[in-house]
Amino acid sequence: MIYADHNATSPLDPIAWAEMRPFFEGRFHNPSSPYTAARAAALAISDARRRVAALLDAEEEEVRFTSGGTESNSWALHIARAWNPERRHWICSAVEHASILEPLAALEQEGHRVTLLPVDRNGQLDMETLAHALTPDTALVSVMSANNETGILHPVAEIARMARSRGVPTHTDATQSVGRMPISFRALGVDLMTCCAHKMHGPKGVGALVARVGIDCAPLFRGGGQEGGQRAGTENVPAIVGFGRAAEQAYISSSERLSVLRAIVEDGVRARIPQAILVGAEADRIPNSSLFLIPGLDTDVVLAALDMAGVCASSGSACASGSSEPSHVLRAMGWLDGEKRAAVRISWGRFSTEQDANDLVNILSRIVLEIQVHERPPR
Repeated sequence: MIYADHNATSPLDPIAWAEMRPFFEGRFHNPSSPYTAARAAALAISDARRRVAALLDAEEEEVRFTSGGTESNSWALHIARAWNPERRHWICSAVEHASILEPLAALEQEGHRVTLLPVDRNGQLDMETLAHALTPDTALVSVMSANNETGILHPVAEIARMARSRGVPTHTDATQSVGRMPISFRALGVDLMTCCAHKMHGPKGVGALVARVGIDCAPLFRGGGQEGGQRAGTENVPAIVGFGRAAEQAYISSSERLSVLRAIVEDGVRARIPQAILVGAEADRIPNSSLFLIPGLDTDVVLAALDMAGVCASSGSACASGSSEPSHVLRAMGWLDGEKRAAVRISWGRFSTEQDANDLVNILSRIVLEIQVHERPPR
C-alpha cells in the first residue's frame, strides 16, 4: 500500500506508541489523584506539555491540551466571544476548515456578521479586503496557516500585525503546518493557535490550543480543575504522552525530505500527465502537499482506481468525504467553472519514501491513460 493522505491523518510513530503503552497498562492512574503513582501521570503530562511547547516556540503555560483540532478551533471562537461580548463581527478566509466555518455560520444565525476573505485562483488572500473589513466591532480574525486541501500558506504574521494595530485579536489553525515546517507561535504574533497530534504521527483524539501569556481563557468545559481550571475532564494521559513524543520526533529537517517527495510527484505528473493542473503552483505551500486537477476525468473514478491499485489518496478534506457538494476551497479559488476535472490530493509523511512517490506517479499516469482510452468515443 502507498499511503499518500497524511493531511487526513498519519500513522502513529512506533516510538510514540511505545511511550504511550505503559499509560494504558500499569501506569493507568488519574493524574488528579493524590498518591505517588498518580503524580507520575501528572508529571508525564507536564513533560508532554514541555515537548509540545518546544516544537511550537511557545511557553509551557501557553499550551492547553484538548481532544483535537476541532475542539481547539471551537474553544478559540468561544474565548474571543468572551473577551468582547459586545462585538458581533467575525473575519475568516473563505477556505477555512469546516470546524471554523460551521461555528461561524451558527453565529450568523444568532445575528452576528461574518466576513469571508476571498482568495484568488492561486489561493492567495486579498489583504486589502482584510484591511477594509476590520472594524471596532470585529471580535476575531481567524486564518489558517496552511490550507488542508491545497497546502497553500497564508501570511499569518502579516495578518496578526494588521489586526493588532486595529485592536482585533487573531487566531490561526496551524493543524496542517505543525510538525511539517518550522512554526513559531511567538514569531507569528497571534493570540491563539490550534494544532493536533494525528497529523504529525501522534495519536488521534488529542490536540492543543495555544493561548498567549496573559490571555483570559474562558473555559469551554466547566467542572474539575484540569488544565489550570480552563478545561474540565480527566486528561487523556496516554494520548497526551504520545503527542509529546510525536512533537519531539517532528524534527524540522524532515521538511526538506518532504519537499523532495513532493518534487518527485509534481515533476513526474507534469511530465506524464501534461494536462494536469497543479493548484497553487505559484504559491508558497507546506512541503508535503500537492493538489492536482485533471481535466475531463471524474474524481470518484480516479480515486477508486487508485484505491484498487493500492494507493490511498483523496480529493480534499477527510471531514467532508461522502459529501456530493464540490469543494468549497476550489469553489472559492474559482476552479469550479463548469469544466469537469478530477481532484487528487497527494500528501506525504515522515515514513514515506522516494519509492512511494515514484510508484504513485507511475500508477496515476497509467490510470489516467486507461480511463481516457476507455472513455474515448470510437471512430
